[in-house]
Amino acid sequence: MPNNKSLIYLFNKIYNGGDLINIITTITKIKSMNKYYKNNFTRYDNFEELLFNMGSLRTELEKSHSALAEFEKQYNRNLALQPAILTECFISQTLANILGLNNFLDADENEENIPGNLLMALIRSKGGDLEAATPRYIYYNDNSSIVLLQYGDSSSIDAVFVKNGYRVRLEIKEEKAKLGEYDLNYNEEGVLIPTRNIINNHPEYIKFIDVFNNTTDMFSHMGSNFKIGSYLEDDLLNSIVDRVFALGRIDLYILQKGNKIFAVPSNNLLKCVDVTKGSEIRTAGRNSYAVFTPDRLMTFIHEQGGTIENNIVTLAYDQDNETEARGGTRISRYKINSLFFVPYQFVTIENNFVSFDLTKVKQNKATIAIHLNAEINEDALRESFEELNS
Repeated sequence: MPNNKSLIYLFNKIYNGGDLINIITTITKIKSMNKYYKNNFTRYDNFEELLFNMGSLRTELEKSHSALAEFEKQYNRNLALQPAILTECFISQTLANILGLNNFLDADENEENIPGNLLMALIRSKGGDLEAATPRYIYYNDNSSIVLLQYGDSSSIDAVFVKNGYRVRLEIKEEKAKLGEYDLNYNEEGVLIPTRNIINNHPEYIKFIDVFNNTTDMFSHMGSNFKIGSYLEDDLLNSIVDRVFALGRIDLYILQKGNKIFAVPSNNLLKCVDVTKGSEIRTAGRNSYAVFTPDRLMTFIHEQGGTIENNIVTLAYDQDNETEARGGTRISRYKINSLFFVPYQFVTIENNFVSFDLTKVKQNKATIAIHLNAEINEDALRESFEELNS
């Protein structure tokens, strides 16, 4: 963990003498904004109409420059909001407010949109360049001595704080969040197989894969998740977290608990989170691929009384198998079961039967994830404050 003045300055601002800072709006209202957008972004002919019909929530949305920008950008693209993005926007705006950063720039991930004097303020002291990605939004003050960069791409960090050219890399986590989530392969027998990413970058997870394989298999356990929190001994957890820090180079975690935020240096993170509640192997993760257990697919089709003729599958139609798009309300897929599905544009429904081309079927991989449940540990925060300011 870099013990520099910029990190100490930011930590002290957020710690606020132990009187933790409130987010500029409540988590309940952030959830309401997410729900409103999900249910309405395809209903209105223009963005102003979408805003007008928000009622009092519009006032809350407009408290965050970046949250308002995300609403408009995603509306114009006819896309759902990214998971957790509004929380990140409101926490970023909260940080900007307590730091006195009154100016806002929508850089839109394009370096050409950043004025030269501001760009130099970001790169002049350390490294000589920006992060690998260009920030989406920038909060700054008039003399550009303090800058907060907000990103948003899931492949990059969440934010970077810059003071006099010195950077502090930030990760913003909701009260219930994940410390990474990684795909797992499995074979026709339902045995989990670690990916090359797991073997090379996260070998600590192999223990949980072995526990799963010694206890059950994918096809016996599909439709439910396999909890691994009880197997997370402190030494193994520390090893996992240390490896994540090495890969991500996070200097400071900004955690949300209820309507408050608090900063935790990475070396004290485990004192401020509970990992036993939700850590799990999900039998059906978010990422889908071409079918990789074709024999099992055929078995499931036949078990449901399906037929296959000229590569066209026909099954009895079940409305419960229609699934909404993540973050939206339109139907995006038809499930065969929790592991196999067909994108909805390739489905035909007629006379209470559903049919589709066998080659259009997609399959979900399993995933493994350590869940972080933020806990306000006043002793640990005070310890961090004293350690940084000693």
